[in-house]
Amino acid sequence: LKDIVVNDPDVTIELHTAKDTVEVGEEVIGPNGPENEDEILPHIAFESLKIIDGQFTFDNIRRDPVKSTPDTIIDYRHLYADDINLELGASTTNTYLYETELINLALKEQSGFKLNHMASKEVKVDNRKAIFNDIIFETPNSTLGDTIVFKYRQFTDIDYFNDRVIMDARIKDSKIALSDLMNVAPGLKSNAFFQKNKREEVDISGRFTGRVNNLRGRDIELKLDDGTNMVGNFRSRNLTLRGEEVLNLELDHFRSDMQTIRLLLPNFNPPSNFDKLGNFDFHGRFDGFFADFVAYGALTTDLGAAAVDMQMVLTQGREFAEYSGKISLDKFNLGEWSDNPDFGVVSFQSEVAKGYGLTLETVNTELTAHVDEFDYRGYKYENVEMEGKISKNLFDGDLLIKDKNVDLTFNGAIQFGDTIPEFHFSAQVMKLDLQAVNITERPISFRGNLNLNLIDKDISKIRGTAKGSKLIVVEAGVDTFVLDSLNLNTALLANGDRRLSFFSEILKAEINGEYVLDEIPEAFLQYFEKNFTQFSNRLNIKPKENFAVNANFNYDVKIPDSKNFLKLLDPKLGRVQKAEFKGEFDTRASQLILNLDVPEFGYDNVVLKDIIVSVDGDEEGNHVYLEVSESLINNFKLEPVTLSGDLYKDTLAFQLNALSWTSILDNLQLKGLFTVNEDFFNVQFLPSDLAVFREQWRIGADNYIRFDKDYLDVQNVKLTNAGRSI
Repeated sequence: LKDIVVNDPDVTIELHTAKDTVEVGEEVIGPNGPENEDEILPHIAFESLKIIDGQFTFDNIRRDPVKSTPDTIIDYRHLYADDINLELGASTTNTYLYETELINLALKEQSGFKLNHMASKEVKVDNRKAIFNDIIFETPNSTLGDTIVFKYRQFTDIDYFNDRVIMDARIKDSKIALSDLMNVAPGLKSNAFFQKNKREEVDISGRFTGRVNNLRGRDIELKLDDGTNMVGNFRSRNLTLRGEEVLNLELDHFRSDMQTIRLLLPNFNPPSNFDKLGNFDFHGRFDGFFADFVAYGALTTDLGAAAVDMQMVLTQGREFAEYSGKISLDKFNLGEWSDNPDFGVVSFQSEVAKGYGLTLETVNTELTAHVDEFDYRGYKYENVEMEGKISKNLFDGDLLIKDKNVDLTFNGAIQFGDTIPEFHFSAQVMKLDLQAVNITERPISFRGNLNLNLIDKDISKIRGTAKGSKLIVVEAGVDTFVLDSLNLNTALLANGDRRLSFFSEILKAEINGEYVLDEIPEAFLQYFEKNFTQFSNRLNIKPKENFAVNANFNYDVKIPDSKNFLKLLDPKLGRVQKAEFKGEFDTRASQLILNLDVPEFGYDNVVLKDIIVSVDGDEEGNHVYLEVSESLINNFKLEPVTLSGDLYKDTLAFQLNALSWTSILDNLQLKGLFTVNEDFFNVQFLPSDLAVFREQWRIGADNYIRFDKDYLDVQNVKLTNAGRSI
């Protein structure tokens, strides 16, 4: 201590040591330090002390010769404060370096930190501790109060405040600005939460003990303006060392949102749909590093409730996260969480034995789960058991569903790859009510055994095999449909063609060539629209715009015996046996060959026998032939009839022949033209013959019948017979 300059004659300062009075200029401690530091205990005694508009400078050039930190951060090795206003009461004790009342302390540090007012009823300072009882600490944004104690081994420990100074703070009804915390503890400036919320204020109460980098809290209550609040206890280590932060939380109550948690916890970056949890409440424990922790407790969110008991390691990011433990959901809105309206509320309990990765690309998890309820397409599935492995879009395991409308077991794997999924599983369906689970509108239920080994979810591109056995379909009030077995085989050949074959006792089908299965109907629509434009317009046939379909294939479909299965399409449809439908189709050449042979077909009260249909068409036109050997309409019998013609563009040139058709019309040989335009359909009969009551009549030329909805125009349709005319 070289100089003491006092301008106020009412202030006296005395310095004492344990041994002798120290004179100005004398060394108190030698270069090697004291043998017993406690022996040196200087005292400062005074009646009062004031400093007005003072300045203070400190540079620890041994530790840090040149200041290298930004001016916006408090550097405890290079301090500069001005506008210092200090007022102390009397200090007379010999127990401490000084013991006094701090009436006021105000200052401004070069970092921008400003202390408006600090006061303490009782201040006690020595070379081991500093005590502030009944303290008030005010900055422009913070108000802190009650009791603070700082403990240290020696005064120089303050140079390592975060690691060496022990705090014991009893805080009550206080408010701290995060910007002030960042100034006092500069290490917090690297935390994203403090960076984004530096203008926020925290309401705080509780007791804090330990060093900044080894801090503990009991009976803590924290509240942020954004609604985040916490009640509980905590222990921490290395809070100012990025990547080494350790936190032990015992939470009676914690309310926040995922955006805040993302900022508060470094390296914690779950997928974006976690933000849909909204505000949540949690009570339980959190122990470990921010990127390697154990957590258990109960969580309530805007989407539902959850309970967790998980260990998670996020040191390598969520792509390579490691985790294990238990998690359960209660009334959780999976549809909103996943942006999939088919999903609804789910409640389940699950256990992860070993988990790796939190993204679809890296996930590799072994789990078991019991699902109490799961809403899908408006139906609530209950009592679902699942055990298996999820690995990069793969589920491989067992699934059991048993409720009043669904009773099935599943064993196998479903692989959802980047573009081509695979299905390799067997399923035993004891009961599946398709109407109850909102698959069909009609009251249809199904049971049977299925075995699938297929690649691709798109039925048009799917390849592999599918087998079924003991398949039973029941439509309430209609019939029961039984199928002993079915086999489906589909493959992509080396030349790029596709082969599909389907075998069962009711249907056998083969399609070979170039095609995409679900595009075949579209290919026929485009063929019809291209070649018969007006027909397409009047029949409202509209192919997809800007969607060209190319196909070139042959087909052969046989119906050995439809049994009663056609009733699934329409209850009025009858049984079909020994029917065959085959032909060829080429969109590029506009070629269509169709041959249909049906021994008998019935619908409601109409029965047609020995039906033959053939179509042979290309760009030049289409030849059409239809033959029905016998027709029964409400038991009224019609004899054979044939219809043949040529269809080109929007005109059909036809000839209708019927011999002994009825007792009235026993001979028909009608020729004519059927055309269509934008306004009406037009039928023109060419000179033709017909027999009525065994008398020959003739139809002349230059006639037409035009009709449309609510419209009929008949002109010059004239039948003549031996001078008679109609």
